[in-house]
Amino acid sequence: AAAMPQSTFVGVDLSGRQVAEGHELIQSVGLQNIELRHQSLTEIGPTDGLFDYIICHGVYSWVPSQVQDAILRISAENLSRHGVAYISYNTNPGWFMRGMVRQMMCFHARQFDDAETQVAQARALLDFLIESGPATDPTYHELLKREAELIRPRADSYLFHEHLEANNEPLFFHEFAERAGQHGLRYLCETQLSEMIPANYGEKVDETLQQLGSSLIHVEQYLDFVRNRTFRRTLLCHGDLQPVRELSEQQLADMHIVSSLQPASSSFNVTLPAAEEFRGQAGVTATVTQPILKAALLELYDVSPAAIPFANLAKVASRRLAAAEGMDAFAVRNSDRVAEDQMSITQLMLELYSRDLVSLRAGSPRFTLDIEPRPFANALIRHQATVQKWATNLQHDVVSLNDLDCQLLRRLDGTHDVDGLAEEFGQLILAGDLVVEHDGGDARTLAQNGELLRQLVEHGLRRLSRMCLLQPAQDRSDAGNPESAELS
Repeated sequence: AAAMPQSTFVGVDLSGRQVAEGHELIQSVGLQNIELRHQSLTEIGPTDGLFDYIICHGVYSWVPSQVQDAILRISAENLSRHGVAYISYNTNPGWFMRGMVRQMMCFHARQFDDAETQVAQARALLDFLIESGPATDPTYHELLKREAELIRPRADSYLFHEHLEANNEPLFFHEFAERAGQHGLRYLCETQLSEMIPANYGEKVDETLQQLGSSLIHVEQYLDFVRNRTFRRTLLCHGDLQPVRELSEQQLADMHIVSSLQPASSSFNVTLPAAEEFRGQAGVTATVTQPILKAALLELYDVSPAAIPFANLAKVASRRLAAAEGMDAFAVRNSDRVAEDQMSITQLMLELYSRDLVSLRAGSPRFTLDIEPRPFANALIRHQATVQKWATNLQHDVVSLNDLDCQLLRRLDGTHDVDGLAEEFGQLILAGDLVVEHDGGDARTLAQNGELLRQLVEHGLRRLSRMCLLQPAQDRSDAGNPESAELS
């Protein structure tokens, strides 16, 4: 709601306490385009209006059957013509084994009255079973150890919701798809395309599923068997629509592309047709050989986390390649290779997208990487920096904040320039409210050095900009702009 002021939002929760907390936050931030309701999902009907997006996360598997039915009914009745519904749920076969552990925990925990003790006892039971089991059944013991490794680092609230709730109904994907179909809904896709590509699980899996999979639903179900999947994040649309599932250049035409793929080598010759490796998160890599493709990935890396319009990517890559070759950029863009380069870049972007190595955005970014004269972060981000050590950035990602980030964000209401921020930081350091490590002597020395304070503030602002927390001047008013209603 804070990022898209021309959209309207409605939130529904059965917990009166959480709705009250939400109202307090809305009032603190001053949002006018969001409504929170304390009510049951079963009370929502057609008179509540149509929505472009209906999001139900962490609810479906954990509520009684009549509420599950209401979730799918709402997703059909209250979804706009080309709207998208999101529902997450636990799935089999993965939850067959996890469900066994849950049932043992529930049997033990129900002897205790309060939630805190129930969680502590559930953890203690799992530890007891692991300590007692190695000699009897090694397979069973390994299963318990794996579950313990998943549960130990999780918060108590997660364990209570996931394992000790009265309701937790996992189901096979084909069963969920059938239920959705009974409400006039069609399976669209998962939130991550890579999860739907059989080739991502190996050549043999791809070949076998081409023979076994008579429909998309069957292919998805077999993939769950292959992965022992435990959880899905499914998107649905109206059943009479026919989604175009073939990815093509035409679909990319109006998209913006974001990639943080980093060249593995600090220096290589982009003009040579030699294989070069680019690295993504979690050690995932992509290897490209064509110079135009290497130039395109370097351009995306240089501007990351900002995006490049797909329509401009071939052009900027050609310019980079021309500069490296010592050629005239205009001549390169008008050569006979333009169509071939465009096709190569399209194929690469689609391949990388199918592996979650690039992101596609429907609109231009709402954040700025520039340090403007009077830097600005919206009211929600400023509030979050006041009460906690994390914030939701303008890409809808959660980012961690340190003390310097928090002190800086709280002051970015668009009224302070860098010099004013530096002066306030000096006062914070003198008062002991901000501790900064530096090589220039004690805190008083730093607090009285205007140039060092300015460098400190500029460094902090650059960090915040890279975290996508700063907004450009033209997007600061509540009125926003027409593009602000588009979801990424």
